[in-house]
Amino acid sequence: NMKTGLGAAIFAILASILLVSVSAHPLTALEKRIDDHPYDTDFIFHLANVSASDNGVGAKVKAGAVDQFHALDGLRISNSMFTLDPCGMNLPHVHPRATEEIYVMAGTNLTIGFAEENGGRTILNTIEQGWNAVFPMGLPHFQINNSCEEVQFLSSLSHEDPGVI
Repeated sequence: NMKTGLGAAIFAILASILLVSVSAHPLTALEKRIDDHPYDTDFIFHLANVSASDNGVGAKVKAGAVDQFHALDGLRISNSMFTLDPCGMNLPHVHPRATEEIYVMAGTNLTIGFAEENGGRTILNTIEQGWNAVFPMGLPHFQINNSCEEVQFLSSLSHEDPGVI
């Protein structure tokens, strides 16, 4: 079919132009980021070996943000590992630059919640090992361990420097 052949030819020409323009382009941001970290080990990070900060009410946090893991610069991701003591809590806080997702690695009876602004809805749930929860960027949220055993969860954030207030 002549129409199909013409369409295929036009597509091939456009794809070739795109390929040439992409290959002629200077270093992409990704290539530069990779060049900025010359060692293979620059792209791995042992989060479990980070010293934990303690909030004084039963939460220990090991942060893996850009200031500890430099390869995250510009990638818009970071993570932290939390251990909540029995009856411990991660006090209400806000991440002004990131949405947060947590994954419960161990434990049960973890109450999580967040509140919408201006008197909006308050979301409360109780989750356990194997469950995920999400906290939208800029909304106050918290976690409380209501069990008699430790709870561990991994927090993933949508910014390499999410901030915390």
